[in-house]
Amino acid sequence: MIKYLIIIVIVVGLSVTGILWNESRKEIVYLCGNFSEGTEKESVLRQLNTGIWLTVEIFDKPDGSHLNATSAYNLFMYTCSIDFNLDDVVLSAKLI
Repeated sequence: MIKYLIIIVIVVGLSVTGILWNESRKEIVYLCGNFSEGTEKESVLRQLNTGIWLTVEIFDKPDGSHLNATSAYNLFMYTCSIDFNLDDVVLSAKLI
């Protein structure tokens, strides 16, 4: 009886992990696809703030800033990498 309970717990755990992994991946892929050259940083941040699974980091650079949006729920395997110019406008956005 205990064996079956352990198997059920493992199957449910793996299923939940798989669902969280996929949902966090889809969130990054979908949101990153919204950002094209010329999009304002304020719009990018507003959209990223709607993410449930995201971690967002912003780094200042001499020629603007850089933003990484990723998720611990997929072990940081998918990252939306966005570069902004000094006017806070998207130069490039790519999924890495």
